[in-house]
Amino acid sequence: MPMLPIGVESLVLIALSIAWLAWHRQVNRLPENQPYHLAAHRRDLSKARFYVSSVWGGLLVAFLSFRCLEAVSGLAFDTTQTRAWTIGILRGLTMGGLLVIGAVWSQVAQRASQPNADGRSLTPLPEERTSPYEDRTR
Repeated sequence: MPMLPIGVESLVLIALSIAWLAWHRQVNRLPENQPYHLAAHRRDLSKARFYVSSVWGGLLVAFLSFRCLEAVSGLAFDTTQTRAWTIGILRGLTMGGLLVIGAVWSQVAQRASQPNADGRSLTPLPEERTSPYEDRTR
């Protein structure tokens, strides 16, 4: 039975998701044999690098795979199976890149909506602002 492009796309998405989630889990771990405040600081730095590289990597993969889909759409393939695998892999890479961007943005939005240690939100609501020149360090 021939493999449909949606099946190949699903396989690629599953593989990319497993790899990204494993990388995410590794980045979220606290380094051992260090004081907590240093380990947390290093973890936060590595999480920031991870999120930045994830967004740019996702954008790059999505852009390149969109361009490859455009280039491949006009090609004649030897078999329909080869065409299905090629189209499925490119679609999976495109969707994987876009899903990574969405996952990172959801993490950013979740963090931006949480209050800081002083009880203030990172992005206060309009009714919480008293003046545009308010001192936020208090």
